Amino acid sequence: MTPAPGQAEITGRKLDGVSTVMMAVPDNIGRLMGKRLPIETFHDVKDRGMPMPDYFLVTWLENEPQDGFSVTGWHTGWRNCTLLPDLETLRVLPWDPSSAIVLCDPVLADGRAAAMASRQILAAQVKRAQTRGIVLVCAVELEFWLFDETYASAHAKDYRKLTPSHYRNQDNDLLQAGADEPFIGLTRRLLPELGVEVALSQGEGGEGQHEITLRHCWMQTAADRAVLYKHALKALAQQEGRAVTFMAKADSQRAGSSGHVHLSLLDPAGRSILWDAASGGLSETGRMFLAGLVRYTPELMVMHAQYANSYKRLRDGSFAPTNTSWGYDNRTTCFRLVGHDQSFRIECRMPGADLNPYWSFAAITAAGLAGIDEELDLSAETSGNAYGDTCAALLPRDLTEALVRYRDSDVAPAAFGGDVHDHIARLVSAELTAARQAVSEWEVRRAFERC
Repeated sequence: MTPAPGQAEITGRKLDGVSTVMMAVPDNIGRLMGKRLPIETFHDVKDRGMPMPDYFLVTWLENEPQDGFSVTGWHTGWRNCTLLPDLETLRVLPWDPSSAIVLCDPVLADGRAAAMASRQILAAQVKRAQTRGIVLVCAVELEFWLFDETYASAHAKDYRKLTPSHYRNQDNDLLQAGADEPFIGLTRRLLPELGVEVALSQGEGGEGQHEITLRHCWMQTAADRAVLYKHALKALAQQEGRAVTFMAKADSQRAGSSGHVHLSLLDPAGRSILWDAASGGLSETGRMFLAGLVRYTPELMVMHAQYANSYKRLRDGSFAPTNTSWGYDNRTTCFRLVGHDQSFRIECRMPGADLNPYWSFAAITAAGLAGIDEELDLSAETSGNAYGDTCAALLPRDLTEALVRYRDSDVAPAAFGGDVHDHIARLVSAELTAARQAVSEWEVRRAFERC
């Protein structure tokens, strides 16, 4: 896992030709918020940080600050926090070489680190693993839909009857997927210049659906790359007069978009902790870690699937899991074991492409570490079609059930702290309230005349 091409040079050299630097902080949904600074201003603030309103700690999809949180609100006067740039993440934008972007960590007005900020939630779990001698390595596969629309035209159409970029299923079809190669190829070539290493791209199971698989790296870096990947695809689509969506289920009649997470555990010397050469499979520690995922993923579900829409993708026969089954190279299970020796890994197939990678990776880590700490026994492997496995516990079927499980969880507050646990519960509760009040097109079309 060497630095991406150009990474060392970008972080070590002067930003020649750069006139603007975007100081960005991932918000609660993994979206990049921040400000654009002239290069001179950036040099002035890069060591002491930049003040910015702390609204982003309590916003959701609509980007509107919500009240009722302890960290900020009317009771605090909506104060500034300070964004401290992580200069290791400083990158020149390959589609705009006059601009650069750097990811930041927020510090609250009282000088405390913002423990509920997305990047900090994951960092705390990575540190917990390190204290146990575990180095976390992962990669994420994020699917998306590409449309022959601009974001403005999609909005004008109320996001209905949009024109996909192609008219046929492109699943691993080189000819059909090749119809979108001008855009996909451009993206595949530019992402490494942003420090986001690409393994491959492929067509997926829908008209205009694609996946660009990112290379494995340290977990915190993988999350950073995932948010940069999403930002880059949207920015490039906008620049090219196109639109992409990472919604888990953008159309009830079309395939959902997954966000599969591939996870490896290494010891400090770089050897696989998951692999047992004698048995040719899971080690004892690996079995306990996986047992933790099987046991606790249902109660941490809102950290993988935080929207009401996220659960529309999880249905039988969809290649998205509906229970906590596991198996070797079995794409019907929730946890698929794949590879061997150093490449041996756990693929968590439950998250959708709408995931906040910091939340999702943190939940995976917390569940797995709980399995090790409690020395949990692993359930039986699922062979064949996991949708028919009645022994595997069902995943929550909607956000209502998932939020109840999360609120009642003992693992979540123990791993993340009570304040972070409550913070996430409040955010997801607001999402649930909004979903319950929404009237869908399906409801109106179905019942307008008949009821």
